[in-house]
Amino acid sequence: MLPLSVIAEQLPAISAQLGIEQSTLESLLTATRPAAAPMPAGPHFPGMMLSAGFTYMQAVYFSALDAGVVEQMRGGQTLVPASVGFETVDATGGAAVGAAGAVVAASVPGK
Repeated sequence: MLPLSVIAEQLPAISAQLGIEQSTLESLLTATRPAAAPMPAGPHFPGMMLSAGFTYMQAVYFSALDAGVVEQMRGGQTLVPASVGFETVDATGGAAVGAAGAVVAASVPGK
């Protein structure tokens, strides 16, 4: 297992950056959605099938992108409370580890 290193002070800044990226991505998707719509089909079967296929693909593609934007937003909003949680747990855990270390050190012969 790889060790996890978290610098809790940086999580709010990362959250703010994710918020900026999320709003940029959302505005880009809003601007490109009309351009991604397929042209109206011609009066022939292949054109109608292509138009129907591309309309379906656009719906699936943009719904997946919209879901990704929502997940990114939720992830960014979670980082600030997580930073507070990391700081609290680090302070509490550090005190507990220090106390346990003192007990072990006192029982080591030669100390």
